[in-house]
Amino acid sequence: MKSFVYVLLCTFLVLLGCSKMIDDPKPKIIAWGDSLTKGQGEVKSTYPGILQQLSSARIVNEGVNGQTSTEISARMADAKDLYKYPVIIWAGRNNYKRPEQVKADISDMVSKLGHTHYLILGILNGDKLSERKGETGYNTITKLNADLAIIYGEHFIDIRPYLVSQYNPQSDADLKNFNDDVPPVSLRNDDLHLNSGGNKWVAEKINGKIGLLIN
Repeated sequence: MKSFVYVLLCTFLVLLGCSKMIDDPKPKIIAWGDSLTKGQGEVKSTYPGILQQLSSARIVNEGVNGQTSTEISARMADAKDLYKYPVIIWAGRNNYKRPEQVKADISDMVSKLGHTHYLILGILNGDKLSERKGETGYNTITKLNADLAIIYGEHFIDIRPYLVSQYNPQSDADLKNFNDDVPPVSLRNDDLHLNSGGNKWVAEKINGKIGLLIN
């Protein structure tokens, strides 16, 4: 009789543990964005993929190539079931020349959440003449990022200068990018999109603020 009771008790404890695991999964974080979020190549080389490895969270990659901040905001508006989750927003690269629209779209996305578990990433400049230091595109991007920093405070990560600072001083190409205030070629697949090395720096920077998302 005692053995039977013991088996029942053990079975109950196992089932209770399984139930707890089902009810208490790893926190889910939604990464909204364009091709910089979607990434190129294998999932594990994207910043959401790397962030999932670094953190205790499940990262859902909602990046879509080529989308503007307006299109990303519209997709989020259609996904009301995801509002409750913490989010990372990296939007505006494809329409940065309309900075007021970018700011309005990001504001709209944040307002839909109903919570403060979010991070906004700054817009990158590419290795293009118009986006190098002192040029028109560069000035527009840095001003937009400065505005976002004021609006969102600790919830904003100015990822552009952080990536610029990760240049290899032994590389002439990287040094030129550094002088142009552009993320270095050693961290890119092309004139803009990041390789796994660049995405690693992005993921690590976000992971440093993971407490704002899941605590």
